[in-house]
Amino acid sequence: MQKVVAVDCPPKIRHFLWRLCHNTLAVRQVLKRRGMQIDTKCCVCQRLDEDGAHLFFKCKQVKQVWRELN
Repeated sequence: MQKVVAVDCPPKIRHFLWRLCHNTLAVRQVLKRRGMQIDTKCCVCQRLDEDGAHLFFKCKQVKQVWRELN
């Protein structure tokens, strides 16, 4: 059984986080899996396939943005 963690934030943010965790955001890999003819390379760095984890946490340029935002 999975442990449920309550997040104190607006429902819109909670929904976004749920979709990020369940890999249902409209990122390039998901769109290709759903049948779109699309290049899956990240539109920011052009290096790796774009999935939720890469787009928000792993991309070098995105990491720089997070650092600047503290």
